[in-house]
Amino acid sequence: MNDNFQTSTNAPSNIATTALNVVLVIIETLLTLLLRFDADLRKVVYPLATTNTVVRIHAYVPSVTFYVTFTVNGILLDSQLQPSQQVDVTINGFTWQIAQNLFTNQ
Repeated sequence: MNDNFQTSTNAPSNIATTALNVVLVIIETLLTLLLRFDADLRKVVYPLATTNTVVRIHAYVPSVTFYVTFTVNGILLDSQLQPSQQVDVTINGFTWQIAQNLFTNQ
């Protein structure tokens, strides 16, 4: 009986984790396409890729933390930091502020 209770209480977190991973894969795909077709963006990202920079992004409302790893093979978005990695930069802010800074010139 306790097993059923545990499964039902873990279900929302499993759904949230799965949804986050799906969103990260979609964003990763879009960023890869952007890098492939935009030479200026590739020039900006190249110094980060050569040093394998890891960026931790912590957004509030909803509270989400994910990691962006820049490599010469591309960009990897992940919900967990790999044990062999170390965070180089941390970005904190409300979700709309982070999105506004990434997609506008402000």
